[in-house]
Amino acid sequence: MQDSDPLLYSYLKKSKAYFDGTRVLIDGGKTFRDFIRSNKDSRRFIKKLILQAAGIAVPIGPYEPKAAEETAPSNAEQSLRALAELGLEVSVQDSAGRPDPL
Repeated sequence: MQDSDPLLYSYLKKSKAYFDGTRVLIDGGKTFRDFIRSNKDSRRFIKKLILQAAGIAVPIGPYEPKAAEETAPSNAEQSLRALAELGLEVSVQDSAGRPDPL
């Protein structure tokens, strides 16, 4: 791979891949995700390598951890409420500088 597609190799050498039973999900970060979406030849090459190594033809896709999404606050107000519940003094002002209760 390093000789055939050096850029792809540089993205993949520190990545992780997961097989969910139907496809291979690659955790290579945002830059890799953007690269692979725009590069059909590299996608085909990865699929070919998976076929050679595993003996099955599977689609590929980006791996995005769901745990990180579930634990992240959905908005700033929720974050501020959580801080207030921990005992921190939280003050919110609207754009005119008036206090806005949580």
